[in-house]
Amino acid sequence: MTLSLSDERMGRQILRCLANADESETEFTIHSIGTDERPSSVQISNITGKQWEAATLAVEMGYYQMPKEATLGDLADELGVSKSAVSQRLGNLERSLVCNLVTQETG
Repeated sequence: MTLSLSDERMGRQILRCLANADESETEFTIHSIGTDERPSSVQISNITGKQWEAATLAVEMGYYQMPKEATLGDLADELGVSKSAVSQRLGNLERSLVCNLVTQETG
């Protein structure tokens, strides 16, 4: 479950209630606390199946790690397509995600 609140005070009240609950009844993990007002989600409905496949593989193989654990050639070999096809798929996906993120941020 993800809970987003614009009021930090309300969030702290909820956390106190959870902390005071009977341990046998409640289990929770806090992943982050903050007042970051940037969008927490980005529209992906315009991402194609091939772009999603390439991006998923890129993440799994470490293409986005620093330093890279995989190259465009590695991804291309795994997908059975050219390096240029992988580059185009990832580039289009990245462009779409960044544009959607910035558009949400600036309204």
